[in-house]
Amino acid sequence: MSRSLLKLASFALLVTIATIGFSCKKYVRNGNLQGGIVLTFDDNYIDDWYKYLPILDSFGAKATFYVSHYPMLTPQQKTRLKIIQQHGHEIGFHTTRHANLVNMLKNKTLQEVMHKEVREGLDSMRKDGIFPKNFAYPFGQHNEVLDGAMLSLFRSIRLLNGTNDYSKSVCRDKGKTCFRSLNIDEAGLSKDNITRMLESAKDHSNAVVFLAHKINSSPNLCISENRLIYILSRAKQLGLRFYKVEELSR
Repeated sequence: MSRSLLKLASFALLVTIATIGFSCKKYVRNGNLQGGIVLTFDDNYIDDWYKYLPILDSFGAKATFYVSHYPMLTPQQKTRLKIIQQHGHEIGFHTTRHANLVNMLKNKTLQEVMHKEVREGLDSMRKDGIFPKNFAYPFGQHNEVLDGAMLSLFRSIRLLNGTNDYSKSVCRDKGKTCFRSLNIDEAGLSKDNITRMLESAKDHSNAVVFLAHKINSSPNLCISENRLIYILSRAKQLGLRFYKVEELSR
């Protein structure tokens, strides 16, 4: 084969490989992390989370709790939230009133939205000695304007992974500013898919980001005690590390 034909054949092969890699949306590359799991909980279910602290502790699991409605919490709930933090967990921020920020922007300025749904709640937490470093959007609703505003205050933002491409919820290295979570409530990701994602995190040195809400309280927005224990025990069996968001964010 002539040199020109060899070059042409090599170029064609590279294009084919690149096309295959690009079209395979669920492909998960090997990362630079110890295989792990990023376990996050949303909203203001402080009493639920506090009740199940012994289970998290028994597995050595650390989680990130994105809190909304902080100014409306009772003194007992605020105390319990601090105890959760003292157990080594991270407290993140999830807005003041759990509003859909994109919808709010239709009728209010960015400054008004930030004051009402971010500054008020954040200032209240800081006065009580809680300083959230990372943010999660209610309902996963966001846009570029909001992202810019949030990243001026927080290390990272967390969205929802509303696609079938689970690899979007995988962290391959540290220093991320955007995380996409997979819902592991009872109505969320199937147990088989949860297992596959945990095994993939182990095999590819990645960390998978999970999201839950209540623990064993109601049929809605709830992860059962049994499901939680299964995830924790399977992660432990695989030798996965429990990452807090602050350990992976910039």
